[in-house]
Order: sequence, then C-alpha cells, then structure tokens
Amino acid sequence: KEADKFQLLAMEARQALNSVEGPFDLVFLDPPYAEQEIEDVITELCQRDLLADDVMVVCETDKAVSLPEEIAELGIWKEKLYGISKVTVYVK
Repeated sequence: KEADKFQLLAMEARQALNSVEGPFDLVFLDPPYAEQEIEDVITELCQRDLLADDVMVVCETDKAVSLPEEIAELGIWKEKLYGISKVTVYVK
C-alpha cells in the first residue's frame, strides 16, 4: 500500500549494493547465501553507511550454517529454526 516506503530488489546482493541509497531500517538476505557471503554483505552495508541506527538485518540460511555472534557493527538479536532453515536477526 505504501510502495514509496520500501524497495524490493530481486537481484544479487553485490549488484544491489551498487544501486541503492540508505539508510535502511530493515534488510532481508535470502538464499542462496553462503556463510561468508552474508558476513561480507553485512560488512559492506555497514561500511557504506546504508543501515539506520535501529536496523534489523534478517538472514535466512540452512540450519547447519553457524553465523558469527557479531558482524561489523551488528550483533545477533534472535535465531529461530524453521524445518531445514534458520533465520538469524542482527541488530545494531
């Protein structure tokens, strides 16, 4: 209903990083993201100052993937298993 308040980018994260302006309050990183790629993308989001102070970054991975407690300026707030998937939420 309020399309001017969000952007949906159906593209590779690296491509998206070169075409967006922040700051963003909420970021979803969906598969297929390997563990290292999630870390790199979050680090780059922080380095480019694309995240708001109260940002939430929601990462979906295979349940076997173990993401670090902290990435750049963000720390894990919550993790939840859903079948074969895991959702990890990072906040500042």
